[in-house]
Amino acid sequence: MENVVNTGMMNAGMVLSQLLKKNIDLFIPEIIMNDRDGLAEEIRFSENHFYGLRIRMNGDLNGNLLMMFSRENAANLAKELLGSEASPGEKLTDDAKSVLSEISNIVCSSVMNSISNKAKASVTPSVPEFLEGTFMQVLDVVKPERTKFLSMLTEFNHEGNDLLGVLLFLPDFDELLQLIPRF
Repeated sequence: MENVVNTGMMNAGMVLSQLLKKNIDLFIPEIIMNDRDGLAEEIRFSENHFYGLRIRMNGDLNGNLLMMFSRENAANLAKELLGSEASPGEKLTDDAKSVLSEISNIVCSSVMNSISNKAKASVTPSVPEFLEGTFMQVLDVVKPERTKFLSMLTEFNHEGNDLLGVLLFLPDFDELLQLIPRF
């Protein structure tokens, strides 16, 4: 599974690099399976303000992919990619939200495409939905019921600047278990 996801991330990095005409590398150093409370313990400052972008998976594998950024990392990533200044604590502009939505769309769609290709399955993305609140508030909007999550700390490396986000993979686990043997 880790190889499939990292293939999707490498593809997303190439697409972002081509679009922005800047070298963007995406890394997922580790994938952790955790429950809701364990996940909150893993994420530093989980009580702080976060932005989340949910993309629904439909088809042979249903569920959600959720890309999350702390307020600071979201502002810094948008600033890097837009080439503009963002003041700390300032609300995100519509342009910054749009950039984060597109990044999430590219990353999540690339991961879904990698899963689809490897498992020879049909998995399609929805339009990103922008969410904000504490880490747990955003998580509860997406998947409030008891479940396990695959969390992937995602590093966006742009010209030496490491900006972190979290990609949460929230599949229907019964469907995922049916697809895994195809990998």
